[in-house]
Amino acid sequence: MRIVRNYPLGDSCWYLEELGLQKPYNKLTPPVLPVIVTGASSNHFLESQAFLYSIKTTLMKNYEVPKLIYYDLGLDISQRKELEEYCDCDIRNFPFHKFPSHVKNLQGYAWKPLIIQTILNEYGYVLWLDTSIRFIKTSLFQDLMRNVDRYGVASFDFNYTIGDHIDPESLEFLGEDPCLFANISEPSGGGVIIRRSNFTLEYIMRPWVSCALSFGCMVNDRSGKLGGCPDKPSLGSCHRFDQSVLGIILWRLYGRKELVVFPEMLVTARRGHEMNYFHILREEKLKSTMPKLALNTGAFTYRGIPAILLLINRLIQIFLLT
Repeated sequence: MRIVRNYPLGDSCWYLEELGLQKPYNKLTPPVLPVIVTGASSNHFLESQAFLYSIKTTLMKNYEVPKLIYYDLGLDISQRKELEEYCDCDIRNFPFHKFPSHVKNLQGYAWKPLIIQTILNEYGYVLWLDTSIRFIKTSLFQDLMRNVDRYGVASFDFNYTIGDHIDPESLEFLGEDPCLFANISEPSGGGVIIRRSNFTLEYIMRPWVSCALSFGCMVNDRSGKLGGCPDKPSLGSCHRFDQSVLGIILWRLYGRKELVVFPEMLVTARRGHEMNYFHILREEKLKSTMPKLALNTGAFTYRGIPAILLLINRLIQIFLLT
């Protein structure tokens, strides 16, 4: 814990108080179940609709979660309009203007810890899910809750090592030895659940958010070149931004990764899986209004032909005969 506490704050000092990460921490009683949070830009809009379908027909069907929050990270006007009409969720704009310019780089993922901390300040219990996450076996959600009650945090499991997926410059910023993480399994930032407490604020969120806000820690000049990870990475061959740093923090605090990961078979990642869920909802809405329209216009049929057309045709015939 001492090592994590002594990670440099970098450029974050100006922002920590506003984000609720300066002692003394405000007291807040978290809800029984977490608030679900996701977000997307325009190129992930259809993927986010598939996510919404998954979450609403699985987890939210079986558990009364307090709220679903969707962060608009760059949707176009028509997408935003669709979202407002069909999402049935709390839609928010991310305030990029409030933070350092590197946070605007969506591929740097510095915005993600900032979103999680913002919602922790409001509700005290957050389940962040990337739009690629799909639920498989929701009965395991109770196991996840029990784990979080004990350890305060959990993340989606991943099958690579931290050393293969982190820029050596990030390790240098934190004062960590790259070789130390060569064989340490990495958690995924695609699914993160965290319960607010003095411990999770001081030892997880404060260093994670500080790194996100400090250029050279989570994001640097090399980030664009290291974003894509090869199938067989080597030490320092690529960088996974938010999840690389989170992995270091969790390993320093807990040692054994299996203590703080999602139960196997609870969720899976389906990157690129898309669905026009809002189109389905639109069609269902139209179908539900059809009987009302038929009743109001008197559009009854005879042998499949609307009666109103038969009546108009008959009137035309009468007019021509006279």
